[in-house]
Amino acid sequence: QSYQQPEDNAGPTHCGHRLNGFLEELPDMMDVRYWVPHEEYVFAPCWLQGTGGQDASFKDDDGQVIVHPAAKLAEMAKVVDSQLLGVDDITTLEEVNQAALLHTVRVRYTKAQVYTRVARILIAVNPFQSLPIYSTQYLERYRNAADSLDLPPHVYGIGLDALNGLRRGEPRNQAVLISGESGAGKTETTKLVLSFVSEACGGSQSGSGVQDKIMQTNPVLEAFGNAMTVRNNNSSRFGKWLQMMISGSLSIQTCTVTDYLLELTRVCSQGSKERNYHIFFQLIEARESQELKSLNIQDSKAYSYLNNGVAKAPGIDDARCFEELKEAFQALGFSDKVQMEVYRIVLGVLNLGNIQIQEGDVAQLKDDTALQLAAKNLGVDAEGLKRPLLKRRMVVGRDVTEANRTGAQAKTACDSLARLLYGRLFKWLIQGINKILSDGKSCSGNFFGVLDIAGFESFEHNSLEQLFINLSNEHLQQHFNNHMFAMELNDYKAEEISVEEAITFNDNSDIVTLIDSKGGILSVLDEEVAMPKASDQTFLSKVFKAHDKHPRLVVPKFTGGGKFGIRHFAGEVTYTCDGFLEKNVDKPPEEAPDLLQASELSVLQEIGKLIAAELAESSSAGPGKKKAKTVSSGFRTSLASLVQKLNEADPHFIRCVKPNAEKVPNIFNSKLAMQQLNCSGVFEAVRIRQSGYAARMLANEFIARFRLVLPKAKEIAISFCTSNPMDKAKVFIEALPDALAPLGGVQPGEIVLGKNKVFAKSSVMHRLDKARDMAMTTYAVDIQRFQRGFKSRKMLSSCKEVFGELRAWCAKNAFYSQPGSAHTALAKLGSAEAVLAEVAKLDEILAKADSLPMPLPRKKDVEKVRERMQNEAKEISNLKAISASIDPMEIEKALARVKDLQLPATAEVEALKSRLAKLTKQLPLAKAMQTALQAEDLQQLQDVMDAVKATGLHLSPEDWIKELSGEELAGNVYNKLEDVKAKQKQDAIKQRQKDENKEKIYTQKQNKQTAGFEVEDVAMERKRSRQKSRVTITGFSVAEQQKVLMELLTACHEFDMARLEKGLGEAIAQGIESCETITNAQELFEQMSSEAGLVQMMSEKQEEVAKSNSPEALRCLQNLVNQAKRLGVASDAVASAKEVMQQGVRRRARSTIKGNVFFDGVSLEDLELVDRAFSDLSNFGGLKDASKWKGHHRASLFSARDKGEQTMLLHSKTEIKEALTKVSRKEERVAVQNFRSILGWMSDRPIPEVQRLGYQQDVVGVAKLSATLADEVYVQVMKQLTQNASVRSSLLG
Repeated sequence: QSYQQPEDNAGPTHCGHRLNGFLEELPDMMDVRYWVPHEEYVFAPCWLQGTGGQDASFKDDDGQVIVHPAAKLAEMAKVVDSQLLGVDDITTLEEVNQAALLHTVRVRYTKAQVYTRVARILIAVNPFQSLPIYSTQYLERYRNAADSLDLPPHVYGIGLDALNGLRRGEPRNQAVLISGESGAGKTETTKLVLSFVSEACGGSQSGSGVQDKIMQTNPVLEAFGNAMTVRNNNSSRFGKWLQMMISGSLSIQTCTVTDYLLELTRVCSQGSKERNYHIFFQLIEARESQELKSLNIQDSKAYSYLNNGVAKAPGIDDARCFEELKEAFQALGFSDKVQMEVYRIVLGVLNLGNIQIQEGDVAQLKDDTALQLAAKNLGVDAEGLKRPLLKRRMVVGRDVTEANRTGAQAKTACDSLARLLYGRLFKWLIQGINKILSDGKSCSGNFFGVLDIAGFESFEHNSLEQLFINLSNEHLQQHFNNHMFAMELNDYKAEEISVEEAITFNDNSDIVTLIDSKGGILSVLDEEVAMPKASDQTFLSKVFKAHDKHPRLVVPKFTGGGKFGIRHFAGEVTYTCDGFLEKNVDKPPEEAPDLLQASELSVLQEIGKLIAAELAESSSAGPGKKKAKTVSSGFRTSLASLVQKLNEADPHFIRCVKPNAEKVPNIFNSKLAMQQLNCSGVFEAVRIRQSGYAARMLANEFIARFRLVLPKAKEIAISFCTSNPMDKAKVFIEALPDALAPLGGVQPGEIVLGKNKVFAKSSVMHRLDKARDMAMTTYAVDIQRFQRGFKSRKMLSSCKEVFGELRAWCAKNAFYSQPGSAHTALAKLGSAEAVLAEVAKLDEILAKADSLPMPLPRKKDVEKVRERMQNEAKEISNLKAISASIDPMEIEKALARVKDLQLPATAEVEALKSRLAKLTKQLPLAKAMQTALQAEDLQQLQDVMDAVKATGLHLSPEDWIKELSGEELAGNVYNKLEDVKAKQKQDAIKQRQKDENKEKIYTQKQNKQTAGFEVEDVAMERKRSRQKSRVTITGFSVAEQQKVLMELLTACHEFDMARLEKGLGEAIAQGIESCETITNAQELFEQMSSEAGLVQMMSEKQEEVAKSNSPEALRCLQNLVNQAKRLGVASDAVASAKEVMQQGVRRRARSTIKGNVFFDGVSLEDLELVDRAFSDLSNFGGLKDASKWKGHHRASLFSARDKGEQTMLLHSKTEIKEALTKVSRKEERVAVQNFRSILGWMSDRPIPEVQRLGYQQDVVGVAKLSATLADEVYVQVMKQLTQNASVRSSLLG
C-alpha cells in the first residue's frame, strides 16, 4: 500500500534496487548449498533454508524439504559449482568427495555420456541400449589422437593408452582389467577394447584375417560360456584372459585365450528366473534348419536340464546368434563335420538329463529311450554308456570290481557325466581356438591382454563357485591397490617424498590370506578331500578352529548349519558349504576315457585321450611331484599365473557400473551405483591423484624421455654438465618452466626430486607429453621434408624419362593427323600384329605414367589414339574370322566399322563386300530351295528354279557361296522338279487307262488333255505372277513381311541396335524387297556403327532429355550408350551420356515411383527405365575402369588379392583398396573407410553388436556429404548385395 508510482522510465531501475536490497538482507547462509544425504539420490545438492533449533532444513532442486540434525551440518561438504556440471575427469574438480563423484556420474548418465574418467581410470556405466558412440569416426578420432586425455572419456581412450604404452619409449606389456558386478557391461566393454586394438593394429604379419578371427571368438565363447542370470541376460559364466602378442610394428602376431572356472553346475540346474547356456537354446531355435533336422531336436520343455528355467532371454535372438555361431566356426576353421559333432555332444548332454532312474538300493532305468538317444548323439554304445551310470568301478591295486549304484547315486552319475562332457567340450573349443589364432608360431614382442572375469557375487545361496569368483576379484582388487596405492606409498617412503595429506586405502590383503594361503580356507578344503570319512561339516569345523579369531571370517552362532561368512572388500557374503568336497574333486570317472575314446565322434575321441593322459600322469606322479588333484588347487595355480602376468604389465583399469537392477535404459539407481563405486576403489584413486604424484621415473629415464622439449643448445649443455643423474635432473627441471611456458609452464610442487627418482603430478605430465609430441612432430616433419624432397626429385626424373618415351612414341606413330585411310595405323604399320605391338609399347609407357605424381600431358588424346589402334587391329582380326560367315548382318557390321575407321580397301575388305552382295541374293534362294525340297510342290519347285535362272547361277554354278551348298541344292531341286513332273504324267496315264471309252474317244481325250496341260501351265504362270506381288521366294507371307517392317520401324524409333540387326537380317534372309523402311533402317544401322554418328546422336538425345525428360528419349539414350560400349568407342561421350541418362531416370523415379512399387498406380514404364539404368551395376555412371581398379586387400598373407572385373562389383568380406567410383582424392579415404563400415553393419566383418548402430549412422552420414559420395555408397551397398550368400547380410544391406 505504501508503493508509489515511480517517475517515467524509472520503473525497472527502481524495482531492481528494491529486489537487490531485499536479497542483501537475506542471511549469508542462504547462499550456501550442501551435499545432503538423500533417500533417492544418496547425496543431493540442497540449499540450506534454516538452522532453527536442533534441526537444519534444506531444499533440493525439486523443491522437496529435507531435515537433518543441525549437529551434522559440520560433517556435510559444501557444494562447489563445478561439481554440478558433470565434468569429464573427476580429478579436475577443486574438491572431490563421494557425493561429487556420484553426482558427476549421474549427471553424465542422464546426458547419455556413459563414460567418466578418474585420471587414467575409466568408469563405464551400462546404458542398456545401443548408442551411436562406437562408429568409425569415433574410432579414427581416438586412434589418431596423441593422448586420451585430449579427448572426452571413452573406452577407446583406454585402448589408446595401452597402444601408447606399446609404441612410446621402451615398449612394455599392457593389460586392461575390466571389473564390475554381473550386468555392468564387462563383456561388451571387453569386445569394444578388442575391437579398437584390432583396428588400430591392422595389417599384421600373419594377414589382416587374424584381427577378424579374434573378434570371431566372441560368438563361440558367448554361446558356450554365457547364460541368463537374474542380474544379466548375457552373463559370462567364466572368466577369460585374452592375450595378443604385438610386434614392434604394432601388428598382431598371435592370440591365446585362457578360461577360468566355467560354472558347470548350471548345466544341470538353474534358478527359476535364469536359464542354461545359450548354445542349448540356439540349437532348439534352429532345429528346423537343414543341418540340424536329422538330430530330431525337441522344444526346451522336453529337456529336464532346461525346463526349470526360462526359455527366452530378453534382448537375445537365439536364431540369429546361431547363424553368427556358424559363421564364426567357419571363419575359425572348424569344418562342417566337426561343427555337427559339437552339436551332437551338446544334444547328448541334454539327453543325459532326461534319463529316468528308479529310486532304490539298486539303480535301474525306468525307460531306456533317453539313454538310446544320448548314446546315438554321443556316438557310443548304449550298453557301454549304461554300465558306468548304474554301476561303480572300484580299483584296488590290480583288482577291479564293480558295485551297484543306488538310484540317487546313478542320477548323480548322470549329472556328473553331463557336466564332464560340457566342461571338456568347452576346454576343447578353447584349445582349438588357440591353435588357430597362434598358428603354431612362437613370437617375440610385447603382449596386450584383456581380462574379463565375473564380478563379486552374492546370492541367496552361495557355494564353492561363488567363493572362487570372489577370490579372483579379491586378487584383482589387491592388484589394483598395489598398483594405485601400496607401490606408490612405498616409493614415497623410499624416496623420502612427503605428500600434502596422508593417503590411506582399504587394504584387502588379509582377505586374500584368509582364503588363499597356506592354512587358508581353500588349503583346508584340499587337505580334507584326501582325508577318509571327511565331510563338509568336518571341513567347516577345521576352518572355524583355525580362523575363528580372524576379523574377516563370520562365524555363525549355530556352527552346525553348514554356513560361514566372509567380509569381502565388496561386502559380506554367506557361503553354504554343502557339496564343497564333492565339487572340489577334479578326478574324472575311471570309465570316462574308455567310453569317450570308443566314440565315433572325433571330438570325443580327442577329449577321451586327454582325460586318459591326465589320469595316467596323475597316477604316475611320484612323492616329489605336485599335481593339481583338486578343482581348488588347479584354479589357484591358474589364478597365480594370471596375477604374475598382470604384475609384468602396465595395468589399465575400467570399472563397469550397473545403473539399475531392472536392466533398462535411462534409469539411474543412485544407491546401487554408490555401492559399486565404493567397492571399485576409484574414490581413493581420486585422492591419491590429487594429493600424490601420478608419475615416478628414474632420473636418467626422465631426462631421456623428455630431453626433446628443451632447446637443442640447452639439451647439449645439460648432457655434459655433470655425471651425476640427480644433478642433471635438477638442472633439467630448472629449465622446464621456460620450455613449457607456451603450454602453461610448471607450477611449484608439480615436479620434485627424490633420492633416485623424479616425481611428477598428472597435470605437468600431461603438458610434458604434449610438448614431447610437439617436438617429435617437428623432427618428424624435417625427416619427412628431406624424404619427400628426395622422392620428388626421383619422381621428377622418372617423369622426364616417361614423358620422353611418350614423345618418342608419338613422333614415331603420328597416326590420324588427317582424315583418310592413308593416315591410319594399319596403312602405316601394315598388319594387325604390328599395330598391337605398338599398342603394347604404349601400354608400358602408360603403366609407368600411372605411378607418377604428375599428370601425363595430353593423356586423353593418347588414350583415344590407343583406343582407335586397338579397334583397327580388332576389326582386321574380325575380318579374317568372318571371311567364311554366311550371316549378312555380321559382315554388314564389320564393313560399317571398316568404313568408320577409314581402313584401307585391303583384299579382305573387297572379298567381304563381294561376299555380302552374293549373300544378299543367294541366301534367300538357298532357304527357298530347302523349303521347296521339303514341300515337293511342283509350282514351288518351278518358282525356285525360275529364280535361280533369273540370277544366271545355272550358267555359272561356281559363283555359288560354298558354305550355302547352292550348286548342290539347285541340282537337287532340278531333279526333284523332273521327278514330280514325271510322276504327275504317270498318274494321268493311269487314269486314262481306266477309261472304258473307245479308242477314238480315248484319242480325242488325250489331245484335249494335252491342251489342258498347256492351259494349266499358262494358268500356273499367271498364278505365280500374282503371288510374287505378295509372297517372297522363301514363302514369307505379306503379314509376316509387315511384322518385320514394323519391328524395324520400332527399332529405328528407339535406336535399338539389337532389334535393328535382327530385323535387317530377317529381311535379307527372307528376300523381302527393298522399301523405304528397310532403306532407313540400313542408314541408321550404318550411322550407329560409326563413332561420329553415335556421338552426334547421344549429344542430340542428351539435349532432349534435359528439356523433356521423356521416357522415349531416356530409352533412346540408354540404347545409344549400350551400343557405344559394345563397340568400345566414344568413352568420354558415353560417360557424359550415362550420367545424364541416370540423372534423368532418377528425376522421373522420384516423381512417379512412390511408396510400394506393387501398387497398381506405379508406372511400369518408369520401373523398366530404372531397371535398365541401374540393374547392371557395371553401367553405373562414374564407375572406375575395372581393369585398373586396385582391388581388395588380401584376406591373409598368402592369399590372392581380389581385383578386376570378376570381383569389383561382387560381394566380398575383405576391404577395398580404393573407391569404386571416381571420387576426389580427398574423398578416397572416406570411401574406403565407408566400405569398412558397410562390412561391419552387414555383419560381413565381426564387430561388437553395440558398434553396429554407429556404423549405420556413419554410412548414412557419408551419403549426405556430397553427390559423388552418395553414388559411391550406393555402388558399395549394391556390390555387397550381388551374389551375397548370407541371408542375414543381404537383409541388413
